[in-house]
Amino acid sequence: MPSSISTPSLLQFISNEDASSSYLAELVDHLPLAASQFGLVLHTALELRDNSGKLHSKDPGQAGLNSALEQPHYRSKAMPTSGSEVDFTNIDVTMSGKVTSLYARCEAFLMRAAATAANTKSSATASTSSELSAKELVERASSENFVKALNNLDDPKIQEHYQNFLSFVPTVIEHWVAERTRIGEEATGVGCYCINDIWRQPLASLADNRLDIWTRAVKFVINEEDLLKTEPEIRARCKQLEEEQGLVLEPMVEGDINLMIKLNKISFDEDYGKFIIKRSLCFRNKNGDMVAWAGTHGDFSIAALHVLPEYRKAGLGRLVLNSLALIHVRLARSILTSFGGKDNDSISPSSLFAHADCVDDNHPTMAFMERCGWSSVGNYLWFELPCNTSAKANQN
Repeated sequence: MPSSISTPSLLQFISNEDASSSYLAELVDHLPLAASQFGLVLHTALELRDNSGKLHSKDPGQAGLNSALEQPHYRSKAMPTSGSEVDFTNIDVTMSGKVTSLYARCEAFLMRAAATAANTKSSATASTSSELSAKELVERASSENFVKALNNLDDPKIQEHYQNFLSFVPTVIEHWVAERTRIGEEATGVGCYCINDIWRQPLASLADNRLDIWTRAVKFVINEEDLLKTEPEIRARCKQLEEEQGLVLEPMVEGDINLMIKLNKISFDEDYGKFIIKRSLCFRNKNGDMVAWAGTHGDFSIAALHVLPEYRKAGLGRLVLNSLALIHVRLARSILTSFGGKDNDSISPSSLFAHADCVDDNHPTMAFMERCGWSSVGNYLWFELPCNTSAKANQN
């Protein structure tokens, strides 16, 4: 096994043990915007609990969070601004598999700034957006409006967070490339996972407009409190469907993977399909055929939700979706109380969230999510940055 390399000065390494305990508990305070980062760390915690000593297998045939990095979690060193509601720029990083995630804890502040700039022609502050509804905030917090905020809003902290974030990205790229090189893998580009859309134009500029966007999606969330309110009705409805129609809710099995892949809008391979079904639910009819299903991505977002057309009048999608979401928040609660040092009663049901990403042109699914009680919190991107973005950035 190649020896490890040193961590760059701007990156602070987080051990799996710390990630599964104090760090995971810390991220609760940044939900729901930090939902993907929280989910990635939760995955580590569950591996630590269930497969101690076997974290993040290096077998390239395995999918999900498995990574050449046995310890994939980092945070930035606190980068100061001259004072704002967020005094420092803090960024959370996970290098998982062949992709990297970044969550900047100033994103809520910057999204409000972008939303304010959408309708602002003269100097103003980000606080103006407090009058917007949550849905309006999401709709207006685009990368284009963030650039307007950088240019038009009278708040230097917006520019400072922006500069801190862009100065940090090359450090992440350099470390990622060094790690790929260390294990003998070629690194031509850095896959970036679930990055807030406000960073799209700044990152494209940093990469000399060579940002290869794979997917743009809207993130939906629902908290444990709302899920618990619907649980009795969901249980009763599932029982009714089993008794009257022979539809049984149960986990997916490997024999279901091919159908799931075939009917999913975004393609993935069989290995990743095996990962998705590890935490999954599906309805089966009397013949044992799968008719509605959903699984779990590596960041604990809902994956591959689908209902066969002939079964779409029975409400199976909502039952699968919210039942699996309940499993997710309960797993989070169990880890926070066992590893995270939290008392169960101290974790408010309104503070834990399940999440799902809907491709931004899939309007029927987004409307369905809202009918199921979920709400949107932001727009997110999956893309690739060229590796030489690092060298270019350092020359600026």
